[in-house]
Amino acid sequence: MIDKAISLKERIHHIQKYGLEEKAFTTGFSALDGFGTKDCLNFRLAKGRFMVVTGIPNMGKSEVMDAMVLNMAVLHGWKTLFFSPENNPADEHLVALVEKYVGKKITKCSRKECDDAVDFINDKISWTCPEDKSIDNLLKIAEEHQLKEGLDWFIIDPWNYVKNTRGGNMIHEHLSDSLNTVTTFTRNKNVLVTIVAHPSNLRQDKNGVTQMPDLYSISDGAMWRNKCDYGIVIHRPDMSKDEVEFYVGKRRKKWMGNIGMTTLDYDKESGRLKGRNDKEFLLPSECEAAF
Repeated sequence: MIDKAISLKERIHHIQKYGLEEKAFTTGFSALDGFGTKDCLNFRLAKGRFMVVTGIPNMGKSEVMDAMVLNMAVLHGWKTLFFSPENNPADEHLVALVEKYVGKKITKCSRKECDDAVDFINDKISWTCPEDKSIDNLLKIAEEHQLKEGLDWFIIDPWNYVKNTRGGNMIHEHLSDSLNTVTTFTRNKNVLVTIVAHPSNLRQDKNGVTQMPDLYSISDGAMWRNKCDYGIVIHRPDMSKDEVEFYVGKRRKKWMGNIGMTTLDYDKESGRLKGRNDKEFLLPSECEAAF
């Protein structure tokens, strides 16, 4: 099929009226959404796109992703499917999500609070961990899940559990084919696909402190950066502080937000995150209630 400008005229008129930003969704974090402090990133999530998230292990990548998934479910009704072998069986992952939803440690939640959280999460979030961990099978499962229950966001966390179907020395070709397949899936199914990929090339300063990685720190990093629509780095420069740096290293379109970094505060008790200038760790629904 060949597109001609005249065939796109109605779409152009629609964009004139509503802007490209209509395709993007706020995250519920003030430091990302573009309101509040001057260093806001104006960051937006869009379906039909491919996101890469990296960062040093145990520095909060999954915590940030979980918090964002919950916000998107509360704010926009997004439905998410996780392929997260490190959280299999999924009960411990569910506990972390319940704590974020309620805002308390699971041991401090009432039975009703726990049940209400589980009911909400059950409608919005699911898990899969099949024997066949090839990218083709994972995307097939995601497609089937979308047809049955609806799907807005598919998260693969982490990439190193995905089976290399090429084998041997064909890792580069396997990655290229896999990321092409992912990108095609995102566009055809209008699903945001996020892959969490660990860095393999870490740098240290003169004092031996590990520096924040970037997208090129992932093995075959140039390919990851070139093919993704969003490139995010999660980092904690000081593990003694409950702070997480959220760095946007790439966004393919201007309406997706700004390149840059902001800092989020982390609450160990609930697992929730907030902007530096926010007074409390609140879900978007609780912010509306407070207002």
